[in-house]
Amino acid sequence: MIADYLTRRGYAVLRVDDRTAGLSTGDIHEATTADYAKDVETSFAWLRKNKHIDPKKIDLIGHSEGAAIAPMVAAENKEIAFIISLAGPANGYTTMMYQAISPLQRSHANEQVIAFEVAKEKMLLDNMKAAADSAGFMQGMDRDYNAYYASIPDSLRPQYNFVPTPDQYLHALAPLTPSIITPWWKFLLNYQAATYYPRVQCPVLLLGGDKDFQVSNATDMTVIATTLKDHHNTNVETHLMPGLNHLFQHCHTCLLQEYGQLEETFSPEVLAIMADWLDKTLHR
Repeated sequence: MIADYLTRRGYAVLRVDDRTAGLSTGDIHEATTADYAKDVETSFAWLRKNKHIDPKKIDLIGHSEGAAIAPMVAAENKEIAFIISLAGPANGYTTMMYQAISPLQRSHANEQVIAFEVAKEKMLLDNMKAAADSAGFMQGMDRDYNAYYASIPDSLRPQYNFVPTPDQYLHALAPLTPSIITPWWKFLLNYQAATYYPRVQCPVLLLGGDKDFQVSNATDMTVIATTLKDHHNTNVETHLMPGLNHLFQHCHTCLLQEYGQLEETFSPEVLAIMADWLDKTLHR
């Protein structure tokens, strides 16, 4: 949808299959977001040599993880002319906490449920960051979950009847550890946009939906814009779009389960903002 719209507005668009999709090769089991950034640099280098492309006007448009990759590439390649960030996270750890808690808060879950989910998610993320392997992760979770469970006062146990016992929880968690103790997860949890944006001097357009359950756009766009301006990049524009989910669809429940049920693919207002901003920035 984005490629089609921008092409009709007069912009060349390069679309590349992710690793292992289509005819693309490459490792995905040990790869991190930094590796995917190198893939983008390969495409950028190819574009710069393409006789049909103006090498001084190559832009990066990234969504979610792609929006985390864009400043990583632009920080190392000063020839990047512009960045359009769609729902870009400012901090990997806080983004994962937000994803666990925001649906509960918006559905008005009771305070005990939210408190448990906050504690559990923090345990998970801290041990994912600290553990060298699955065994170390499970040892840490065994220690922390047992301590949490023991800390619930007897007087509150009736209100916390939804909290599984350590045996129940750890038994259910064990089969999942190989999929979460990976280089990709570790990189994500340590990701901070402030590591890269201070070295980004090109114009930046930040877009996000206010019904996004996966990235806290109101907060994250402010953090990123402030970082840019603090480092003397004042060519920054932000749009927090009302009623849009993480995929920039007008939504009802706005939960992940609804994504595939919505007829709209991508908000036409956001498409227009992107193209108008490019026209303005390029003085077209």
